[in-house]
Amino acid sequence: MFLKVDWNILWTVLNLLVLYLLARRFLFTPLRRAMKARQDAIADELKRASDARAVGEELQRHNEEQMHAASRAASRLVDDARDHADQAYEIILAQAKQDSRHELEEMRVRIAREEALAKERLQTQTASLILEAAAKLASRKMTDADDLTLIDRFCRGEE
Repeated sequence: MFLKVDWNILWTVLNLLVLYLLARRFLFTPLRRAMKARQDAIADELKRASDARAVGEELQRHNEEQMHAASRAASRLVDDARDHADQAYEIILAQAKQDSRHELEEMRVRIAREEALAKERLQTQTASLILEAAAKLASRKMTDADDLTLIDRFCRGEE
C-alpha cells in the first residue's frame, strides 16, 4: 500500500504552492496592511476622542469655576451696592435731620422775634391805655375814697 506518486499530483502540489505564494504576496499582505491601517485609524480615532473628552471635561471644569467666580463677584457687587445704598440712606437721613434741626432753630428764632414784637406792641398798647386812663383820671377830680376804690379794683383785676 504504497502510495503511488505520479506527475499529476506533483503538478497539483506545485500549483497549490505557487497559488499560496501568489495569494500571500498579492492578497494577504495588502489585506493585512489594510486591516493594520484600519486598526491604527480606529486606535487613533479612539485616542483623539479620549483627548477631546479630556479637553471637554477640562473646559467644563474651567467654565464651572468661572461661573462660581462670576456668582461670587455678582454677590459681592450686590453686597457692595446694598452697603452703598445703606450709606447713602444714612447720609440722606443725617442731612434731613440736620435740615430739620436748622429749620426748627429758624422757627424758634422767628417765634422769639414774633413774641418780642408782640410784647413790644402789648407794652405800647398797655402804656397807651395807662396814659389814656391817667388822662381821664387826671381830668376828673377824685377824692381819697375814689383813689382807694380805684386801687382795690385794679388789684382785683376789675376794670
